[in-house]
Amino acid sequence: MARTVQEMRQQQAQEPDEGPEQGGPSRARRILRIVLVVLLVLAVTGAAAYWTVLRSGDDEAAAEESEESEEPEEGEVVEVAEMTANLAGGDLRFARVGIALVLEEGREAAEVEGRFPLMQDAALDELAAMTPEELTSEEGVAQLRDRLTDRAHEIYDEGEVVRVALTELIIQ
Repeated sequence: MARTVQEMRQQQAQEPDEGPEQGGPSRARRILRIVLVVLLVLAVTGAAAYWTVLRSGDDEAAAEESEESEEPEEGEVVEVAEMTANLAGGDLRFARVGIALVLEEGREAAEVEGRFPLMQDAALDELAAMTPEELTSEEGVAQLRDRLTDRAHEIYDEGEVVRVALTELIIQ
């Protein structure tokens, strides 16, 4: 019963490859199913996380829109004063500026006139802190307007003033 190597190979080729030590097709299918289940779980988890992040971004955008829609309507414009102030920077340069308050819709000038001296003082402080170069640039003028609006909101803390408008600005 001596078999040759060639006969043994032919017999092995004809026998199915099943068996615990060789890992047959049933084991490969189990591993494939496990891998597919893991991938499915990861995909569902990733989709849920993406959806959650997307939804929170929509909520933030909706909140911003609602805040923007709550901006008060602009009403009457009240001239505060025209004033002259020295500017920062060592040179004896000055600015002449006119400021006006844009009131909230429905507010009247009589509600804000009593604090005009405080607004004038705040304007002088802000002007004295700025250089002529700052006030000759668009960014500097916008910065002055924003600073004055912030100061007006501090002085008129009941929401009477929407913003400050510059009616005149001359630098010499």
